[in-house]
Amino acid sequence: MHFLNLFLFYSIFGNIFERVLMYFVDRTYVSGIMGTIFTPVYGFAIIIILFIDEKLKIKNKFLKIPLQFLLYGLVLTILEFLGGFLIEKIFNKVYWNYNFFKFNLGKYISLESSLLWATLSIIILYLIHPIYKKLEKYIPKFVTICLSIFFIVNLIYIFVVK
Repeated sequence: MHFLNLFLFYSIFGNIFERVLMYFVDRTYVSGIMGTIFTPVYGFAIIIILFIDEKLKIKNKFLKIPLQFLLYGLVLTILEFLGGFLIEKIFNKVYWNYNFFKFNLGKYISLESSLLWATLSIIILYLIHPIYKKLEKYIPKFVTICLSIFFIVNLIYIFVVK
């Protein structure tokens, strides 16, 4: 249940964060391919970050935090590229396009978005995730099961109907 809760929580948290951020940038923006409360890239991102973080054995925070910033920025940029590429190939849709950024590398990634990913990963690791860890034990299994069913139904809808 732990990884499922992580995935669901951060998929929802990331969706809310993105919607709030984009409210100030482009009010017509729709978050992700699912179009509901989930943006799975955020759930995958946190699981990847936590997995890598568990393997980092650096005790000195003055070295660890800059390394995390660079490493997670790179890893999450690759994840964003793969997500955009696969969505376009599978669904023939483009949900984000960074061509308007000065330092873009095609439509799916840019230096600006990579820096945002890196910054958010540090904020999540050191500020948000410690709070989540304290609250996770209070998430009822019923809620996890209901959200999982909703997520699966949403996936089926996307692959069968859309």
